[in-house]
Amino acid sequence: MSGRRPGRVLEELARGAVAVAGAATVGGFADVWPLAVAANLRAQLTAVLAAGAALLGLRGRWSWAAAGAGAAALNAGMLAPLWRRRRERGSTARLRLVSFNLLYVNQRYDEILGWLRRSDADVVVLVEAGGTWGKRLEEADLPFTVTRVDPEHPGDGAVVLTRAAPLDAEVLHLGPRPALAVTVPVGRGRVRVLGIHPYAPTTPRGALLQEEEFAAVAAWVGEQDDPVVVAGDCNATRWYPPFRALFAAGLVDSALGHGWQPTWAAGPLRIPIDHVLHGPELVTVSRTVGPSRGSDHRPVEVVLALRPQAPA
Repeated sequence: MSGRRPGRVLEELARGAVAVAGAATVGGFADVWPLAVAANLRAQLTAVLAAGAALLGLRGRWSWAAAGAGAAALNAGMLAPLWRRRRERGSTARLRLVSFNLLYVNQRYDEILGWLRRSDADVVVLVEAGGTWGKRLEEADLPFTVTRVDPEHPGDGAVVLTRAAPLDAEVLHLGPRPALAVTVPVGRGRVRVLGIHPYAPTTPRGALLQEEEFAAVAAWVGEQDDPVVVAGDCNATRWYPPFRALFAAGLVDSALGHGWQPTWAAGPLRIPIDHVLHGPELVTVSRTVGPSRGSDHRPVEVVLALRPQAPA
């Protein structure tokens, strides 16, 4: 290795990177674990393939460069809707919603409780909110009605905070972790909000349970008469094949048109796995991602609006 020229070494590394990232690009379309997990890294694959293609082009390796550029373009095309602005009109009936994975071992209680007191949200969906977190939220005298479910493991707990008392609330068992559904008034109408936290696809069993929960959530969406919002830490990006069941159910991703907003992990591996999805009766007015406040996730903060009703 010591006698080889640096340019040759870089070329071989670039070939290897293009080969691996290209295979991961194709594998990400397969609805088979673990290949499908690569779909969560579309942004990272785009960067690796583009850099590898550029280097190989400079070295005159045109076939390799073309393959890398083509695979990079494929991934970039899947990312593009995040920057494509959507021109949609919403009514003045607004719903301000926050979705946040607290991380159950996070002990920055005072900071997060203070942030919630200052929030203008109408609904806050919190996961990994069992144990001490659930008790602190219920005892904190927040300007919200607290609906919570607290299983044995605090990481499986969930809390939904509503500015107005919910019209109804229920615990649903759509997967291994309980989900919370509440109905809240919005303008002259009402909206059903479902908070979820499916398992991560880190094992074959976890992937199967996650896929089954996405299917169950999709079925729940189809049963609702009111507009719906599904929010939470989904442990999947919008490109992960099983996640498509939620789009097939008619849900719209609030992230569309708002750019790259990763919510989990650090450094170059950050990916958007925390979601706020809504039915077609709603539009996204604004969407931002806030600071982590001691969690390994970042909160998603959205403003939704009901679509204007057509004149009778």
